[in-house]
Order: sequence, then C-alpha cells, then structure tokens
Amino acid sequence: MYRVPGFGRTLRAAALTQLLHDGLVTDTRGLVVPVESTAATERPMDWLSSLVLRQAWAGPPRTWARWISHDQRRAVRIVRAELAKAGWVDLGPRPDGLPRRGRTTVSVSPPDRQTVRVLNRAVGRALRGEIATPDVSRELAALVALGAAGDVITLVSARQRSTWPERIAELATLAGPPALALAARD
Repeated sequence: MYRVPGFGRTLRAAALTQLLHDGLVTDTRGLVVPVESTAATERPMDWLSSLVLRQAWAGPPRTWARWISHDQRRAVRIVRAELAKAGWVDLGPRPDGLPRRGRTTVSVSPPDRQTVRVLNRAVGRALRGEIATPDVSRELAALVALGAAGDVITLVSARQRSTWPERIAELATLAGPPALALAARD
C-alpha cells in the first residue's frame, strides 16, 4: 500500500462534493452554505458526510478550501472505520504482531474487484475523452477530478495527470467547487 499525503483533504472534498450534488450545501460567492432541507434527515448519509454537514451548520460560511482542510485526520479515521466495518479493509495487527500506527492493509473481496475494475475503466474512458463531456455524470467527473487532485495514483496516475491536464480541469469544473478547491491546493 502506498501513502497519499493529502488523503484527508481528498476525503473531505469528496464528502463536500456529495453534499453539493445532494443539494445539502450550496456555493454562495465561493463559500459553503448549508441548505435548509429535509433531505438530510430523509436519506442515510455516510459518517464523514454527516460530520462535514454538521460542521458546516455549526460554523459560519467558509470557503471550500477551508472546509476541505479542516479536520483532515478525523476524516481519515472515520473512513477507515467505515471501510473496516464494510469489510473492505483489515485494521488488524501487523504480521509482526506490533500494533498498527496509521497503516491499513487493503483486502478487496473478489466480487468487489470487479466493481473496482469497472470504475477504473470508466475513469480511463472519461480521461481519454471517449465519453463526451455532456455525457459524463457528475459522479464520474467528481471521481476523476478528486482522484487526480488528490494524487490517488490507483485511480489517476501521474502520467495520466500530465497527459490530460485540460480534460481533468474540464471534469473538475463539471464536478463542482470542491474539486476545483482541492486542485488549487498550492
């Protein structure tokens, strides 16, 4: 397994993207503003999205970049716990018997490997432009843009990022402000 330096930021950007696409937050002059809605109570939400929404309600409107950078370590811990609960990752002791210090071994079950392959193929097709921009779903655009901006090399490699920067920027615009804020992190 490899280390992704800004993984907490990428996870928070993904949660904000989901909240934006679900209509639970909106972009008002570059600020994240929660929307009065009953949708938040009507549909189940993952732990991280729920936390980010509660934080947005509790604080003043802030920029997308500020919310993405906020509470990153907690985001990683929450997602690890959710993935472990779902059986996607193993958080047990290391093979040498020592306790884990932030490292997670990934064990993808055989039926889920097909899902991963399908997603990787879809990302590749979107990157290469095999899917016209109007036909790319916001979810797929977000997956590509967040994977590229977050340096998730199993999703979008460094070579792909350097080969198709214009296409990634186009998909980031389609994905929305969280993906653009993550891409402009420097």
